Amino acid sequence: MNQTDRRPDGICNMMSNLCCDIGPDLGESFESTLSMIKQKMDIKKANPVCIKNVILLEMLCNILPYKIAMNLLNKHFSNPPVAFTNIGVLDKNRLIFGSAEMTSAFMTGSIKYVPYFQLSISTFNDEAVLCVNLYGTQSDKLLISRFLNYFIAELEENII
Repeated sequence: MNQTDRRPDGICNMMSNLCCDIGPDLGESFESTLSMIKQKMDIKKANPVCIKNVILLEMLCNILPYKIAMNLLNKHFSNPPVAFTNIGVLDKNRLIFGSAEMTSAFMTGSIKYVPYFQLSISTFNDEAVLCVNLYGTQSDKLLISRFLNYFIAELEENII
């Protein structure tokens, strides 16, 4: 923050879609499949091209009028209907707010509108938090609650 005029120098929300395709062959276990996904994602994340959509979006919105930019974006940018995002581990040593001790923290994924769906996971203090941000009806909420219950049961059965 610029202290002389009390205005922020910049606010940034770094987002991008990294689609991971491990092919038709799954691992022999949940852990081995997860390892295959992690290897593919590590390769993608090591390449700065993974944020090209953010750069293109900024250029598009700075050059063209909003309505034209959004029309082009909708025609040429595909948003997967179902997405899982690992926000990652929130570092307790970097979440410092004066003398207050952080005991719990999580970050959420994007808000999605039906028919899109995204499940996000973030971790703090070795505790994972699953989150869905969906703008929908009460019946959508019930459907998501059922999905999360099945998903958690599957995780508990295969990991714990």
